Amino acid sequence: MFTIRDDGPLPGVGDLLADRSGSEPTAEDVQQFGRMIAASDLPISATMGVMDDVRGLFDRVFYRTFVREEPAFTCSMPWLECHVPPNGAAVIKSKATRVTDRSCELKIFGSGVGAGRKTTISIGTDSGPRSRCTAFAFDLEVVPKVFELRGREMIELHVVKLLGESVDTLEACPYCGVAASSVDPFRFELGEHLDLRRDGAPLKRTVGLAVEGAFSASIGAKLPLPGGVSPQLSLSAKVSRGMSLDVEVTFPPGALYTGYRQLRAATPRTAMWAVERAAQKAEV
Repeated sequence: MFTIRDDGPLPGVGDLLADRSGSEPTAEDVQQFGRMIAASDLPISATMGVMDDVRGLFDRVFYRTFVREEPAFTCSMPWLECHVPPNGAAVIKSKATRVTDRSCELKIFGSGVGAGRKTTISIGTDSGPRSRCTAFAFDLEVVPKVFELRGREMIELHVVKLLGESVDTLEACPYCGVAASSVDPFRFELGEHLDLRRDGAPLKRTVGLAVEGAFSASIGAKLPLPGGVSPQLSLSAKVSRGMSLDVEVTFPPGALYTGYRQLRAATPRTAMWAVERAAQKAEV
């Protein structure tokens, strides 16, 4: 259904200053650095471990010293979650009317704004009916690089290769099938409900989903740093051209379904489904 293409490497923050001499930076140097960051479309605000102001980021990169490169490892970064009501089904479709519009472009970067990859996701045909919640992910080869800055070590993750894609079918989704009363209002927002408790036939509804903006995923890499420190590292993605999808959801009869969404979702996802079953009739 989906195909993913590796469109080549993207520079990290350090690459923007690779050709500088060892002279002290001027105010113009910092301004030029800010312009280069804006032109590069690096996901600064979505990447962990990056200082917000340009001057601080410039100093962090300009005055650091490369220490070592750790062995490459493979990690998966979810880019889409499709949620299915219990005992129901979902079919993912493209909303585009032209084949050329059935794709989106993403830029994937490592923690510390290391080098990344540009990728394209395309949808060819509708998915078959999915009966379980599913996560679609990139499989990536990542290289950690360690730097020293004023006596402290810091890490950049560099995404060096798109290895392929993976699909994870969740046998037990922690979000779908729960009671609406148990949904945390500080993390989630309840939407409209669909009451089929007095209905005897399944019902289909189509919901829209847009893949856009920025999202991230933590990977929990374990690196042998002094003092036994194991930092929480992450990958970030920024959508440079979005894609709109339709999800046709089949709801079994005999239950009240309430869709809800995460307020600050790290990954694009369809609505999750809280469920209240119809009361069983007492036997005479």
